[in-house]
Amino acid sequence: MNRQILKNILSNGLSFITNMALMLALTPYLVDCLGVMAYGFIPLAAIFTSYIGIITESLTISINRNLTKAFQSNNRNELSEIYNTSLITVILVIVLLLLTMIYPINHLQDIITIPSSMVYEVKILFILLITSFLFSLIGAVYSVAMYAKNRVDLMQFNNVLRNIVRCICIFCFFYYDDISLISVGYATLVGSLCSVLFAYFYKIKLISYMKFDIRYFRLDKVQDILKMGGWLLINQLGFVLFMKVDLLIVNKYLGPEQSGLYSIAIQFNDVLRIFASIISGVLGPAILILYSQNKIDDMIKLTSGFVKFLSLSISIPIVIICVWSKEILNFWMGSSYISLSSLVWILTLPLVINIGVQPLFAIQVAMNKIKIPAILNIVFGFFGIVSSVLLITKTDLGFYSVAISSVIMLTIKNAIFTPLYSSYILNVDKRQFIYVHINTLICTFISIVILLQIKNEYVITDLYDLILIVLLSAIVLLLFSLVFYTKNERDKFIKFIKEKA
Repeated sequence: MNRQILKNILSNGLSFITNMALMLALTPYLVDCLGVMAYGFIPLAAIFTSYIGIITESLTISINRNLTKAFQSNNRNELSEIYNTSLITVILVIVLLLLTMIYPINHLQDIITIPSSMVYEVKILFILLITSFLFSLIGAVYSVAMYAKNRVDLMQFNNVLRNIVRCICIFCFFYYDDISLISVGYATLVGSLCSVLFAYFYKIKLISYMKFDIRYFRLDKVQDILKMGGWLLINQLGFVLFMKVDLLIVNKYLGPEQSGLYSIAIQFNDVLRIFASIISGVLGPAILILYSQNKIDDMIKLTSGFVKFLSLSISIPIVIICVWSKEILNFWMGSSYISLSSLVWILTLPLVINIGVQPLFAIQVAMNKIKIPAILNIVFGFFGIVSSVLLITKTDLGFYSVAISSVIMLTIKNAIFTPLYSSYILNVDKRQFIYVHINTLICTFISIVILLQIKNEYVITDLYDLILIVLLSAIVLLLFSLVFYTKNERDKFIKFIKEKA
């Protein structure tokens, strides 16, 4: 398993670099071609898919868990029953969701603020993005073969393929003068279809005997999937309240242009979360396999190491983005966007806490301990929305009020509840993950001081200087972060690399 984990980490790193490069290239290109106002509707459309996703993703996680356990037990009959029941259930859910989306799409201009000249174009964009997302759900069921075999490397390659195809299609459409939000929607749909075909191909290759046969559909399996999926649904709803409502609030109260600016600043947040999910995504299948094999001690050791590694590792790009935010915005988007620097700080810096705990969520899913976290997600998410609306209507903070409210609520939950609850269900020292937070905060604070000193001594005149200083900053902070690992942890890491090299 260790060899595959290392392979997954390397492939995930390559996936992150590729997707980040695509984002860095595509965002200014879209803003330049479409304008900041029109561009803002693309992430807004993604929010609507997130609302659909609170239902479908909860089903997908539950399906992955049940299929992986069946695969590890070598029970082909049960595997076929779960697979066919899952596929049919997802198809029925997709049909139901398509029907329920008819009214919201027809009245979209009443839900979000859209200039009258763009109503038709925005509606078609939403339809295409939602359709592409629903297609990807079928691909998610096919992907369980890769998940059950711990082939996260293939899953990440599929993710890269989808994004590359999407970008190529956008550039081709725009090159032939079809510059519109509708073209972005069609490009996304093509990328999703390619992803589904890739997942289907590897489903056949990895688990050839897992085939569609309606005779294997079982109602009792639907109940098993929905039983866990119910609390996952609530948990995902809480996540959407935390992460996906802020842009909608900005659009509703401040207009599409301000939401477009906000969506640019939050790109850094999204990229870092993708980076973290790529690393912690390696942990998901491994943790579920270990739990299925009742190797609890190994599961605890693996999770503890990943939490510390992710927390300290993610602090490096976070500090770099914050300290050099003005320079990055200048060369990435243009000098007129430098004013977003303070918003970038507010949205990005708290991620040193909020991202570091992601590996702990894999434990909660594997152990089916998601009821309490789900309830807490809803509670904190609700208060985040209420405080955002109050601040944006009662103060002159503008979109800063939304950023501050959502960040505070999320950070309180992940700084206190998540580490304590995870320690409780793992039956380990309750301070174990709290200590990781403390180490990460100390490391982050000193790292900021170090980079601010470097910034005072280094004058950036062009893009080459910026790239050089970012690379230098990364090397300096990486070496500094090693101080926060124990000698035993460093020796284990070096031994791990040597054994798998």
